[in-house]
Amino acid sequence: MNCKRLADLIARLAQDTRAQLFFVWAALLLSLPPVGVCWLAFVALVPLVRQILNPERPKWLYTHLWICGTLFWLCEAHFVRYPHPVNYVLWGAMACYLGVYLPLFVSVSRVWLYRILPSLFPRLSTTTAALFVLPLTWAACDILRYWIFTGYFMSSLCHAFYLWTPFIQTADLVGEWGTTATVVFLGVCLATCVRRQDGRPRPRWTPILAAALMCAGIFSYGFWRMSQPCEAIPNTTLALLQGNIPAQLFVDEAQVRATEEQYFGLVRQAILQAQAENRPIDLLVFPESIYRHPVIFEEPNALQPPDLLDENDQPMSPEEFRHRLHAAAEFTQDNLRTFTRICGLPIITGCGVEVYSPIGVKSYNTAIYVQPQGAETVETLRDACYHKMHLVPFGEYIPFMRTLRRWKPDIVRLSPIGPGGEMGDCPVAFEIPTQSGTPVIASMNICFESAVGRLLRRQLSTLRKAGVDPQFLLNVTNNGWFRQSNETKLHLACGVFRTIENRKPLLTAANFGISSVIDSNGRILEQLPTGGTGVLLTSAYRDSLNRRTLFACTGHLSLWFPLVLFFAGAFVGLRSKSAGTTGNESKSAHG
Repeated sequence: MNCKRLADLIARLAQDTRAQLFFVWAALLLSLPPVGVCWLAFVALVPLVRQILNPERPKWLYTHLWICGTLFWLCEAHFVRYPHPVNYVLWGAMACYLGVYLPLFVSVSRVWLYRILPSLFPRLSTTTAALFVLPLTWAACDILRYWIFTGYFMSSLCHAFYLWTPFIQTADLVGEWGTTATVVFLGVCLATCVRRQDGRPRPRWTPILAAALMCAGIFSYGFWRMSQPCEAIPNTTLALLQGNIPAQLFVDEAQVRATEEQYFGLVRQAILQAQAENRPIDLLVFPESIYRHPVIFEEPNALQPPDLLDENDQPMSPEEFRHRLHAAAEFTQDNLRTFTRICGLPIITGCGVEVYSPIGVKSYNTAIYVQPQGAETVETLRDACYHKMHLVPFGEYIPFMRTLRRWKPDIVRLSPIGPGGEMGDCPVAFEIPTQSGTPVIASMNICFESAVGRLLRRQLSTLRKAGVDPQFLLNVTNNGWFRQSNETKLHLACGVFRTIENRKPLLTAANFGISSVIDSNGRILEQLPTGGTGVLLTSAYRDSLNRRTLFACTGHLSLWFPLVLFFAGAFVGLRSKSAGTTGNESKSAHG
């Protein structure tokens, strides 16, 4: 009796829209890092597909979908709230915005299945059409999410499979969104592979065959690609340093000292470990923002900031300003050289750079490469800077803040980060001398830039056109903002896809973790845990065949097809709504 009641309860829940969407929410969360039960990504799609394939749309479906999506993003992107109390507002607003994509996916998919395709191909079954429409519509939503408001790049369905390296090798053909479309395709096949006929379950052979062919193609391509090796460059040693210093907007002297003590300790650890292994270190890599002192550069005819006062609160003359600016620039640059000499080895470190130019002060989040000999001129130091090209909105800059300051200068006081920083305008590849005598070339990126596929593809393309072909990607990041959250594993998952898309190894030095070495096939060779401290003593890596991928050559040309399909469906849906209910959906379906 109890078993029968349980079966009845399960059957009723299976027919309840809210229960189905709760299952979707739970399954999606569990499929992604840090839990990572990746096969749940396929199962999570089953209730959504069945809602789409049901011609009778339940009342309040889209409202429930938006609530489900918003709750998912509140849980999945909760790390956004950590850096500052103001971010709680941003966290809620971002979740509400990202929650819109789930009802958009269902709505546009239904328009194509019940309005557009029946008029174009009357004999095409809805189930067969869903195999093509749903993956492309979901991919279009992902593409829009990657672009609008500079983009949110984490927690795509494909990130659930970042450890299934044979499954995700097709990312070098169609990028991250194409791999996500593959996951959705297989989820649709799972949802439609069984039908009920005469009260009994019967197999549908079309989706079963389609899934079998897709899996055969994916894994055959994946194992073939992984058989092409990535190799360590002989006689090269890089030390990736990972401390666990909490990040703060405003740093006092005590935290500066604590940061230097911890990282100088890691430098000593790296040197001792290298001596024990008889591996001379070619480069020390410090994470983002670990060199706490700003580095100042001056340009000719630098604009004096308005209302600049001296220590006696008197207006500063232009001559005094130029004299003090020159002295400050020399002092900060000498500090950086001294820091490098203490390390005793070449370093790459993240730091803040301020450039006083004829149009005002420009602040950059920078990675800088410095030799310990102390012979660097000002021009050499400036050429050894990579300025971050993709800033985090509300974290590194406030949208429209510079425009609003023109009308109301005091508005900058409302911002916890002031006016924010400037974006760099070009990629940089550092040529690093090695003990073997042959330098290695690293393409730099900072923080979440390793999550932005379009940026790294464009950077590598620009460098190749300039005659420079980097052997590997080097990322410095500071994940101390996000504590023991899921952000570090999501960031790692994004890095896996960057290596496959471009067939370039990725080395990451991350404060608070996860520092890692990922080869050009997406395999994680070494990593340090979140919140831990340590040193990864690793070789520089290169792709042994120097493979050039379709994604790297064609960029995002392939994304236009799903976007055109999406906007065509949205346009037809809006026209139909304004004209009244049309198509194959009944009027009762529009409650």
